[in-house]
Order: sequence, then C-alpha cells, then structure tokens
Amino acid sequence: MRVADRLTEEEEHQLQQAERVEGTQAKEREEEAEVAHELPHAVARYAEVVAAVTAMLDHRTVDLDQLTALTAEERDALEVMPEIVSGRRGQRSVLAEVRLERLNQVLATLQPVLAVATMQGTERLGASFEQMREQLNELRHQLTVQEESEENRLLLEQMIKAKKPDDDDDDGTDDDDDDAPADDDAEAPVGAEPAPAAAAQAPTAAATPGGDDDAGAPG
Repeated sequence: MRVADRLTEEEEHQLQQAERVEGTQAKEREEEAEVAHELPHAVARYAEVVAAVTAMLDHRTVDLDQLTALTAEERDALEVMPEIVSGRRGQRSVLAEVRLERLNQVLATLQPVLAVATMQGTERLGASFEQMREQLNELRHQLTVQEESEENRLLLEQMIKAKKPDDDDDDGTDDDDDDAPADDDAEAPVGAEPAPAAAAQAPTAAATPGGDDDAGAPG
C-alpha cells in the first residue's frame, strides 16, 4: 500500500506539472497569435514614426495629420521634435538643456513603438532603425556640447552683472545705460531664468542624459 500510495502521489505530481506546462504553452500560443494579429498595425506605426523622426532630423517639414497610424501620445511627442532639432520656438531660441530634456521625453514616449524593430519577423526594420539611432545620437552629442557652452556663458554674464555696480562706484561715474529699460527678456532663450540681483551663481544644470548611446533603442 505504501508503494502504491507513493506512486500515486508521484503520478499526481507529474500530472500537475504537465497541466502547468500545457497552460503555459497555451498562454504563449495565445500571445503569439495576438502579436501576429497586431503586428501589421504595429509595423505601420513604426514606419510612420521612423519616417517622421528621420525627416525632422533632416530639417524637413512633416504633416503629422497625414500619419494615420500614430497614437495621440506619439503624435504629441513628434510635434515637439522640430523645436528640439532647430533650437527655435518662433523668434526665440531654446536652450540646449531644455532641448535635451524634451528629446529624452520624446524618446521615452516613442520607446514602445520603436521596440517593434526587435520583434520576431521584423528583421527588415533594423536598417531604418540604425540610421535613425545614429542621427539621434549625433543630435544628443551636439546638444550636450552646446549645453556646457551655454552654462559657461551664462555664468560669465552673471559674474559681469554682479561686478558692474562695484566698478561704477569706483570710477564715480553713472552709467546712463543702467537707467535704460532692458529688453533682454523679450529675446531671452526659452529655459533661461533671470539671474538673482545680489549673487553671481552658476545656473543649476539639469541632469545630462547618461550617455545612452542607444538613444532610445529598445532592449
């Protein structure tokens, strides 16, 4: 009886294992079927996103209304790309720090659709993705260098402004320009903050992206 009972327990355990394996396999088959069903639409979204980003990186105009496969979030993200690439918002310039931050936000939004390039059956998409990634990496590098230059320039300007009142007191003369209304704010770059009047401190630098060479590359 003990042997028979032990064998029965082993058989029940094996049966339970087989049922779990079958359940897992069935779930995987369902997921694969779902992916296969959704893949054409995902590839269409991917193609529109990559084509739009590549065109914008080449400073070409893209009519987003003509891209019908995009989600609302992807469309909103792409609307910011021209400003990131050109560094202009209307008549105002946009600081590199702000452009870098927005580029990271755009790539985070586009990450799911860009991940389509890594899915089984989409190997042909690899070339277009690599081309776009190289361009994005180059843009990221340019913005990083420009951000450092802008920070140094802003620091120098703040130091000059902080020292200027002392210079006027030393020579005993009044600078007529001090009384003239300043119009710097009208042309101030987007993201620039007025320096405190009583101190000359370096502007707080936003965290520079950690050198992610994949520029939003999936996986």
